[in-house]
Amino acid sequence: RANAVAGEDLITFNIPPTAQNCEPTTGSCTLYLAAELPALSTNVRIEGPTQGRVTVRRRGNTGDFRIFTVTTATDVTISGLTITNGKPVGPTSGGAIANSSSAVVNVLDSVLTTNSVNANAGGGGAIANTGTGTINVINSAISDNTTNIDVVDGAWGGGGAIINSSSGTVNVSKSAVVGNKVQGGRRNSVMTGGAIFNALTGTVNVTDSVISANTLTVANASGAYGGGGGISLAAGTVNVTNTLVGDNFVSGGDPAEGLRGGGLLNQSAGSVSVVNSAIYNNQVQGWGGGIANPGGTLKVTNSTLTNNKGIGGGIFGKGTVKSSLIAKNIYGALVDVDVSGTFTSEGFNFIGVENGSTGFTAPTDQKGTGAAPLDPKLDPTGLTITLTATDFQAPGVPLCGSPM
Repeated sequence: RANAVAGEDLITFNIPPTAQNCEPTTGSCTLYLAAELPALSTNVRIEGPTQGRVTVRRRGNTGDFRIFTVTTATDVTISGLTITNGKPVGPTSGGAIANSSSAVVNVLDSVLTTNSVNANAGGGGAIANTGTGTINVINSAISDNTTNIDVVDGAWGGGGAIINSSSGTVNVSKSAVVGNKVQGGRRNSVMTGGAIFNALTGTVNVTDSVISANTLTVANASGAYGGGGGISLAAGTVNVTNTLVGDNFVSGGDPAEGLRGGGLLNQSAGSVSVVNSAIYNNQVQGWGGGIANPGGTLKVTNSTLTNNKGIGGGIFGKGTVKSSLIAKNIYGALVDVDVSGTFTSEGFNFIGVENGSTGFTAPTDQKGTGAAPLDPKLDPTGLTITLTATDFQAPGVPLCGSPM
Protein backbone atom coordinates (compact mmCIF):
# COMPACT_ATOMS: atom_id res chain seq x y z
CA ARG A 1 0.00 0.00 0.00
CA ALA A 2 2.89 2.42 0.75
CA ASN A 3 3.91 2.52 -2.92
CA ALA A 4 0.36 3.54 -3.93
CA VAL A 5 0.09 6.51 -1.56
CA ALA A 6 1.61 9.85 -2.54
CA GLY A 7 4.29 11.37 -0.29
CA GLU A 8 6.49 9.80 2.36
CA ASP A 9 4.97 6.87 4.22
CA LEU A 10 5.46 5.57 7.75
CA ILE A 11 5.08 1.89 8.66
CA THR A 12 5.09 0.97 12.36
CA PHE A 13 4.28 -2.18 14.31
CA ASN A 14 1.79 -2.61 17.14
CA ILE A 15 1.63 -6.34 17.77
CA PRO A 16 0.07 -7.70 20.98
CA PRO A 17 2.54 -9.97 22.81
CA THR A 18 -0.16 -12.66 22.86
CA ALA A 19 -0.34 -12.74 19.06
CA GLN A 20 0.80 -15.76 17.06
CA ASN A 21 4.61 -16.04 16.67
CA CYS A 22 5.19 -13.74 19.66
CA GLU A 23 6.93 -14.47 22.94
CA PRO A 24 4.66 -13.19 25.73
CA THR A 25 7.42 -12.75 28.30
CA THR A 26 9.65 -10.60 26.08
CA GLY A 27 7.13 -9.20 23.64
CA SER A 28 9.34 -10.25 20.73
CA CYS A 29 7.47 -11.19 17.57
CA THR A 30 8.45 -12.79 14.26
CA LEU A 31 6.74 -11.90 11.00
CA TYR A 32 7.12 -14.81 8.60
CA LEU A 33 7.04 -13.83 4.93
CA ALA A 34 5.46 -16.32 2.57
CA ALA A 35 6.28 -14.28 -0.54
CA GLU A 36 8.54 -11.47 -1.63
CA LEU A 37 7.54 -7.98 -0.51
CA PRO A 38 6.81 -5.37 -3.21
CA ALA A 39 9.83 -3.29 -4.18
CA LEU A 40 10.08 0.04 -2.37
CA SER A 41 9.46 2.63 -5.09
CA THR A 42 8.39 5.60 -2.91
CA ASN A 43 9.89 7.17 0.18
CA VAL A 44 9.11 5.25 3.35
CA ARG A 45 10.14 4.81 6.98
CA ILE A 46 9.75 1.29 8.39
CA GLU A 47 10.13 1.52 12.17
CA GLY A 48 10.27 -1.35 14.63
CA PRO A 49 9.54 -0.54 18.27
CA THR A 50 13.06 -1.34 19.58
CA GLN A 51 15.94 -3.50 18.43
CA GLY A 52 15.13 -7.19 18.84
CA ARG A 53 11.37 -6.81 19.26
CA VAL A 54 10.27 -7.42 15.66
CA THR A 55 11.90 -9.94 13.33
CA VAL A 56 11.12 -10.05 9.62
CA ARG A 57 11.98 -13.52 8.30
CA ARG A 58 11.61 -15.33 5.01
CA ARG A 59 9.71 -18.54 5.67
CA GLY A 60 12.01 -21.33 4.53
CA ASN A 61 9.49 -23.47 2.70
CA THR A 62 7.97 -20.79 0.45
CA GLY A 63 10.74 -20.22 -2.09
CA ASP A 64 13.75 -17.94 -2.26
CA PHE A 65 13.50 -14.13 -2.14
CA ARG A 66 15.11 -11.00 -0.74
CA ILE A 67 13.41 -9.13 2.12
CA PHE A 68 13.66 -5.46 0.95
CA THR A 69 14.45 -4.14 -2.55
CA VAL A 70 14.71 -0.37 -3.14
CA THR A 71 14.06 0.71 -6.74
CA THR A 72 12.80 4.23 -7.55
CA ALA A 73 12.47 5.67 -4.04
CA THR A 74 14.82 8.48 -2.99
CA ASP A 75 14.77 8.09 0.81
CA VAL A 76 14.14 4.86 2.75
CA THR A 77 14.74 4.23 6.46
CA ILE A 78 14.59 0.82 8.14
CA SER A 79 15.00 0.94 11.90
CA GLY A 80 14.60 -1.28 14.94
CA LEU A 81 14.18 -4.52 13.00
CA THR A 82 15.86 -7.90 12.85
CA ILE A 83 16.00 -9.05 9.22
CA THR A 84 16.85 -12.67 8.67
CA ASN A 85 16.87 -15.61 6.24
CA GLY A 86 16.69 -13.48 3.11
CA LYS A 87 17.85 -15.48 0.10
CA PRO A 88 17.12 -14.09 -3.38
CA VAL A 89 16.80 -16.29 -6.43
CA GLY A 90 19.77 -16.99 -8.66
CA PRO A 91 23.17 -15.30 -8.91
CA THR A 92 22.54 -11.82 -7.50
CA SER A 93 23.51 -9.40 -4.72
CA GLY A 94 21.99 -8.45 -1.37
CA GLY A 95 20.34 -11.15 0.69
CA ALA A 96 18.38 -8.86 3.01
CA ILE A 97 18.48 -5.39 1.39
CA ALA A 98 19.37 -4.24 -2.12
CA ASN A 99 19.50 -0.62 -3.28
CA SER A 100 19.53 -0.51 -7.07
CA SER A 101 18.76 3.20 -7.40
CA SER A 102 20.13 6.61 -6.41
CA ALA A 103 18.23 6.43 -3.10
CA VAL A 104 19.56 7.08 0.37
CA VAL A 105 18.82 3.97 2.43
CA ASN A 106 19.29 4.19 6.20
CA VAL A 107 19.59 1.03 8.31
CA LEU A 108 19.35 2.10 11.95
CA ASP A 109 19.42 0.15 15.22
CA SER A 110 18.84 -3.11 13.38
CA VAL A 111 20.21 -6.64 13.13
CA LEU A 112 20.78 -8.35 9.77
CA THR A 113 21.66 -11.98 10.34
CA THR A 114 21.82 -15.34 8.52
CA ASN A 115 20.93 -13.92 5.13
CA SER A 116 22.66 -15.27 2.02
CA VAL A 117 23.17 -14.93 -1.73
CA ASN A 118 24.46 -17.10 -4.52
CA ALA A 119 26.74 -14.89 -6.56
CA ASN A 120 28.76 -14.62 -9.74
CA ALA A 121 29.93 -11.04 -10.33
CA GLY A 122 28.15 -9.98 -7.16
CA GLY A 123 27.75 -10.70 -3.47
CA GLY A 124 26.72 -8.99 -0.27
CA GLY A 125 25.14 -11.67 1.88
CA ALA A 126 23.14 -9.02 3.75
CA ILE A 127 23.33 -5.71 1.84
CA ALA A 128 24.02 -4.68 -1.75
CA ASN A 129 24.39 -1.14 -3.04
CA THR A 130 24.30 -1.72 -6.80
CA GLY A 131 23.46 1.78 -8.06
CA THR A 132 24.62 5.33 -7.44
CA GLY A 133 22.84 5.69 -4.11
CA THR A 134 24.00 5.71 -0.50
CA ILE A 135 23.48 3.15 2.25
CA ASN A 136 24.03 4.26 5.86
CA VAL A 137 24.37 1.50 8.46
CA ILE A 138 24.25 3.00 11.97
CA ASN A 139 24.13 1.34 15.41
CA SER A 140 23.49 -2.03 13.81
CA ALA A 141 24.83 -5.58 13.76
CA ILE A 142 25.45 -7.47 10.51
CA SER A 143 26.33 -11.02 11.47
CA ASP A 144 26.56 -14.56 10.14
CA ASN A 145 25.57 -13.74 6.57
CA THR A 146 27.01 -15.67 3.61
CA THR A 147 27.98 -15.07 0.02
CA ASN A 148 28.18 -18.37 -1.86
CA ILE A 149 30.23 -17.92 -5.02
CA ASP A 150 28.89 -20.11 -7.82
CA VAL A 151 30.87 -23.34 -8.11
CA VAL A 152 31.83 -22.77 -11.74
CA ASP A 153 35.14 -21.92 -13.39
CA GLY A 154 35.95 -18.20 -13.36
CA ALA A 155 33.21 -17.16 -10.94
CA TRP A 156 33.95 -14.10 -8.84
CA GLY A 157 32.42 -12.02 -6.10
CA GLY A 158 32.58 -11.22 -2.43
CA GLY A 159 31.33 -9.26 0.52
CA GLY A 160 29.99 -11.76 3.02
CA ALA A 161 27.99 -8.92 4.58
CA ILE A 162 28.07 -5.92 2.21
CA ILE A 163 28.92 -5.24 -1.43
CA ASN A 164 29.19 -1.77 -2.97
CA SER A 165 29.26 -2.71 -6.62
CA SER A 166 28.95 0.55 -8.56
CA SER A 167 29.70 4.23 -7.91
CA GLY A 168 27.58 4.62 -4.78
CA THR A 169 28.59 5.09 -1.15
CA VAL A 170 28.29 2.84 1.89
CA ASN A 171 28.77 4.31 5.37
CA VAL A 172 29.09 1.96 8.34
CA SER A 173 29.09 3.71 11.71
CA LYS A 174 28.93 2.48 15.31
CA SER A 175 28.19 -1.02 14.04
CA ALA A 176 29.51 -4.58 14.27
CA VAL A 177 30.10 -6.61 11.11
CA VAL A 178 30.97 -10.04 12.48
CA GLY A 179 30.99 -13.71 11.57
CA ASN A 180 30.16 -13.29 7.89
CA LYS A 181 31.71 -15.48 5.21
CA VAL A 182 32.48 -15.91 1.53
CA GLN A 183 32.91 -19.41 0.13
CA GLY A 184 32.58 -21.51 -3.02
CA GLY A 185 34.11 -20.93 -6.45
CA ARG A 186 36.18 -23.26 -8.60
CA ARG A 187 39.10 -22.97 -11.03
CA ASN A 188 40.23 -19.38 -11.77
CA SER A 189 37.71 -17.96 -9.31
CA VAL A 190 38.38 -14.64 -7.56
CA MET A 191 36.88 -14.33 -4.08
CA THR A 192 37.29 -11.29 -1.88
CA GLY A 193 36.00 -9.36 1.12
CA GLY A 194 34.89 -11.66 3.91
CA ALA A 195 32.81 -8.81 5.34
CA ILE A 196 32.83 -5.85 2.92
CA PHE A 197 33.71 -5.59 -0.79
CA ASN A 198 34.01 -2.33 -2.74
CA ALA A 199 33.90 -3.68 -6.27
CA LEU A 200 34.10 -0.60 -8.52
CA THR A 201 34.53 3.17 -8.21
CA GLY A 202 32.36 3.76 -5.14
CA THR A 203 33.33 4.67 -1.60
CA VAL A 204 33.07 2.76 1.67
CA ASN A 205 33.53 4.59 5.00
CA VAL A 206 33.81 2.53 8.19
CA THR A 207 33.83 4.55 11.41
CA ASP A 208 33.66 3.65 15.11
CA SER A 209 32.92 0.02 14.25
CA VAL A 210 34.13 -3.57 14.60
CA ILE A 211 34.93 -5.80 11.60
CA SER A 212 35.68 -9.14 13.21
CA ALA A 213 35.66 -12.93 12.83
CA ASN A 214 34.78 -12.89 9.14
CA THR A 215 36.14 -15.64 6.89
CA LEU A 216 37.06 -15.96 3.24
CA THR A 217 37.54 -19.51 2.02
CA VAL A 218 38.89 -19.59 -1.52
CA ALA A 219 38.37 -22.72 -3.60
CA ASN A 220 41.30 -25.13 -3.51
CA ALA A 221 41.48 -25.17 -7.29
CA SER A 222 43.86 -24.20 -10.08
CA GLY A 223 44.06 -20.43 -10.60
CA ALA A 224 41.74 -19.57 -7.69
CA TYR A 225 42.82 -16.64 -5.53
CA GLY A 226 41.57 -13.70 -3.48
CA GLY A 227 41.88 -12.02 -0.11
CA GLY A 228 40.65 -9.42 2.31
CA GLY A 229 39.23 -11.36 5.22
CA GLY A 230 37.62 -8.23 6.60
CA ILE A 231 37.52 -5.61 3.84
CA SER A 232 38.54 -5.67 0.18
CA LEU A 233 38.41 -3.24 -2.70
CA ALA A 234 39.10 -3.67 -6.40
CA ALA A 235 38.96 0.09 -7.03
CA GLY A 236 37.38 3.18 -5.51
CA THR A 237 38.01 4.34 -1.96
CA VAL A 238 37.86 2.78 1.50
CA ASN A 239 38.31 4.85 4.67
CA VAL A 240 38.65 3.06 8.02
CA THR A 241 38.54 5.32 11.10
CA ASN A 242 38.41 4.53 14.83
CA THR A 243 37.70 0.91 13.97
CA LEU A 244 38.87 -2.55 14.97
CA VAL A 245 39.59 -4.96 12.10
CA GLY A 246 40.38 -8.17 13.93
CA ASP A 247 40.23 -11.96 13.93
CA ASN A 248 39.45 -12.24 10.21
CA PHE A 249 40.78 -15.26 8.32
CA VAL A 250 41.64 -16.06 4.69
CA SER A 251 42.45 -19.59 3.52
CA GLY A 252 42.49 -21.94 0.53
CA GLY A 253 43.27 -20.97 -3.05
CA ASP A 254 45.90 -22.05 -5.54
CA PRO A 255 49.33 -21.82 -3.84
CA ALA A 256 50.82 -20.64 -7.13
CA GLU A 257 48.48 -17.64 -7.17
CA GLY A 258 48.65 -16.69 -3.50
CA LEU A 259 46.26 -15.07 -1.05
CA ARG A 260 46.55 -11.54 0.30
CA GLY A 261 45.22 -9.45 3.13
CA GLY A 262 44.04 -11.21 6.26
CA GLY A 263 42.39 -8.02 7.47
CA LEU A 264 42.26 -5.70 4.46
CA LEU A 265 43.17 -6.03 0.77
CA ASN A 266 43.58 -3.22 -1.75
CA GLN A 267 43.68 -5.32 -4.89
CA SER A 268 45.15 -2.94 -7.45
CA ALA A 269 43.99 0.61 -8.16
CA GLY A 270 42.01 1.63 -5.08
CA SER A 271 42.77 4.11 -2.31
CA VAL A 272 42.74 3.12 1.38
CA SER A 273 43.06 5.27 4.50
CA VAL A 274 43.38 3.73 7.96
CA VAL A 275 43.26 6.23 10.84
CA ASN A 276 43.17 5.70 14.62
CA SER A 277 42.40 2.02 14.15
CA ALA A 278 43.58 -1.41 15.27
CA ILE A 279 44.39 -4.17 12.79
CA TYR A 280 44.71 -7.14 15.09
CA ASN A 281 45.00 -10.94 14.94
CA ASN A 282 44.04 -11.35 11.30
CA GLN A 283 45.48 -14.27 9.34
CA VAL A 284 46.14 -15.12 5.72
CA GLN A 285 47.85 -18.14 4.20
CA GLY A 286 49.87 -15.77 2.02
CA TRP A 287 50.90 -12.11 2.03
CA GLY A 288 49.84 -9.29 4.33
CA GLY A 289 48.46 -10.66 7.56
CA GLY A 290 47.02 -7.28 8.49
CA ILE A 291 46.95 -5.28 5.25
CA ALA A 292 47.99 -6.14 1.69
CA ASN A 293 48.44 -3.29 -0.79
CA PRO A 294 50.36 -4.60 -3.77
CA GLY A 295 49.59 -1.74 -6.15
CA GLY A 296 47.11 0.83 -4.91
CA THR A 297 47.34 3.80 -2.56
CA LEU A 298 47.54 3.22 1.19
CA LYS A 299 47.99 5.59 4.11
CA VAL A 300 48.09 4.37 7.72
CA THR A 301 48.00 7.00 10.47
CA ASN A 302 48.09 6.67 14.27
CA SER A 303 47.14 3.00 14.15
CA THR A 304 48.27 -0.28 15.71
CA LEU A 305 48.94 -3.44 13.68
CA THR A 306 49.86 -6.41 15.84
CA ASN A 307 49.51 -10.18 16.14
CA ASN A 308 48.59 -10.56 12.48
CA LYS A 309 49.86 -13.64 10.66
CA GLY A 310 51.25 -13.76 7.11
CA ILE A 311 54.24 -12.81 4.98
CA GLY A 312 54.52 -9.18 5.91
CA GLY A 313 52.54 -9.76 9.05
CA GLY A 314 51.52 -6.13 9.52
CA ILE A 315 51.61 -4.66 6.01
CA PHE A 316 52.65 -6.14 2.67
CA GLY A 317 53.28 -4.10 -0.49
CA LYS A 318 53.63 -0.34 -0.26
CA GLY A 319 52.15 2.65 1.52
CA THR A 320 52.65 5.77 3.59
CA VAL A 321 52.82 5.27 7.37
CA LYS A 322 52.71 7.89 10.13
CA SER A 323 52.63 7.67 13.94
CA SER A 324 51.82 3.97 13.90
CA LEU A 325 52.92 0.85 15.74
CA ILE A 326 53.60 -2.25 13.64
CA ALA A 327 55.07 -4.95 15.83
CA LYS A 328 54.63 -8.41 17.31
CA ASN A 329 53.17 -9.77 14.08
CA ILE A 330 53.85 -13.39 13.20
CA TYR A 331 55.82 -14.93 10.36
CA GLY A 332 58.35 -17.69 10.79
CA ALA A 333 61.40 -15.84 9.47
CA LEU A 334 63.78 -13.01 10.37
CA VAL A 335 62.47 -10.88 7.49
CA ASP A 336 58.97 -9.88 6.37
CA VAL A 337 57.70 -10.26 9.94
CA ASP A 338 56.07 -6.87 10.46
CA VAL A 339 56.50 -5.04 7.15
CA SER A 340 57.33 -6.27 3.65
CA GLY A 341 57.75 -3.90 0.72
CA THR A 342 58.48 -0.27 -0.09
CA PHE A 343 57.15 2.40 2.24
CA THR A 344 57.19 6.13 2.82
CA SER A 345 57.51 7.18 6.44
CA GLU A 346 56.04 10.41 7.73
CA GLY A 347 57.72 9.79 11.07
CA PHE A 348 56.96 8.68 14.62
CA ASN A 349 56.55 5.01 13.72
CA PHE A 350 57.46 2.00 15.87
CA ILE A 351 58.45 -0.98 13.70
CA GLY A 352 59.25 -4.19 15.58
CA VAL A 353 61.18 -5.82 12.70
CA GLU A 354 62.15 -3.62 9.77
CA ASN A 355 63.82 -6.37 7.72
CA GLY A 356 62.03 -6.97 4.42
CA SER A 357 61.09 -3.33 3.95
CA THR A 358 62.53 0.01 2.92
CA GLY A 359 61.54 3.58 3.67
CA PHE A 360 61.35 3.82 7.46
CA THR A 361 64.12 6.40 7.58
CA ALA A 362 62.56 9.33 9.43
CA PRO A 363 64.65 10.47 12.43
CA THR A 364 61.67 9.88 14.70
CA ASP A 365 61.11 6.27 13.58
CA GLN A 366 62.06 3.46 15.97
CA LYS A 367 62.78 0.11 14.34
CA GLY A 368 64.19 -3.26 15.21
CA THR A 369 65.64 -6.16 13.24
CA GLY A 370 64.96 -9.86 12.98
CA ALA A 371 67.97 -10.49 15.20
CA ALA A 372 67.01 -7.74 17.65
CA PRO A 373 63.29 -6.94 17.40
CA LEU A 374 61.86 -4.02 19.31
CA ASP A 375 59.31 -4.88 21.97
CA PRO A 376 56.50 -2.31 22.24
CA LYS A 377 55.52 -3.72 25.65
CA LEU A 378 51.85 -3.74 24.84
CA ASP A 379 49.37 -4.06 27.65
CA PRO A 380 48.69 -7.82 27.85
CA THR A 381 45.20 -7.23 29.24
CA GLY A 382 44.31 -5.34 26.09
CA LEU A 383 41.40 -3.05 25.42
CA THR A 384 37.86 -4.37 25.43
CA ILE A 385 35.53 -2.59 23.04
CA THR A 386 31.81 -2.87 23.69
CA LEU A 387 29.22 -1.55 21.26
CA THR A 388 26.15 -1.32 23.46
CA ALA A 389 23.81 -0.54 20.58
CA THR A 390 24.62 -3.86 18.94
CA ASP A 391 25.20 -5.97 22.04
CA PHE A 392 28.50 -7.21 20.61
CA GLN A 393 31.75 -7.32 22.56
CA ALA A 394 34.93 -7.29 20.56
CA PRO A 395 37.89 -9.40 21.66
CA GLY A 396 40.52 -7.78 23.84
CA VAL A 397 42.94 -5.79 21.71
CA PRO A 398 46.35 -4.81 23.03
CA LEU A 399 46.84 -1.12 22.33
CA CYS A 400 49.26 1.38 23.74
CA GLY A 401 47.85 4.62 22.33
CA SER A 402 50.53 6.71 20.65
CA PRO A 403 53.53 4.56 19.81
CA MET A 404 55.94 7.29 20.87
